[in-house]
Amino acid sequence: MLDAELLRQKLTPQFLQLGFQGEHFYRDSDKNTQAYLNHVLTGPPEKFADVVPLFVMLMSVGEVLTVDAYQEFYDKFLLLNKGTYAKQLLAIEQLINDWGKSTSLDQTDTVKKIMLTIEAKANFSWFGFTDENGFPEQGFFVDEVFSVRLLPT
Repeated sequence: MLDAELLRQKLTPQFLQLGFQGEHFYRDSDKNTQAYLNHVLTGPPEKFADVVPLFVMLMSVGEVLTVDAYQEFYDKFLLLNKGTYAKQLLAIEQLINDWGKSTSLDQTDTVKKIMLTIEAKANFSWFGFTDENGFPEQGFFVDEVFSVRLLPT
C-alpha cells in the first residue's frame, strides 16, 4: 500500500500534465472508497497502525472525491481518538508530499521515517521487501534500537 501511494505521488502530476483527467488515473474500484471510508470510520480503528493505511488511502483517492467529501474525511481522521493521532498523521502526510516533490526514486528513507512516525516498538525495526527469507539482503533496518529473541528449535 505504501509503495503504491509513494509511486502515485510521483506519477499523478505527470499524468495530469499530459492532459488526462485526474479521475482516470484510478481503478474503478477506487470509486468505492467513499463508502468504504464511511463504513470503517463509524467504528474507528483501535490502533494507530490500523489508521495509517486508511489515511494514506484517502490521500490516494483525492481526485475521485469532491473537495467537500475529501475535507470531511480529512477532518475525521485528524479528530480520531480525540485528536491524539493528528500530529502523526500530519507528519506522514508531509513525508509523502515531500517524497512526491523530490527527484529521488529511492523510497528507503521516506519509508523509514513513516515507520518511525508510527512509533514502531520492539522487534518492528526491520522493514523487508520480501518474506523473512529475504533477510538481510531484501530490506533495511530502521533507526531504532531493537532486540533479537532466539526461539527454541
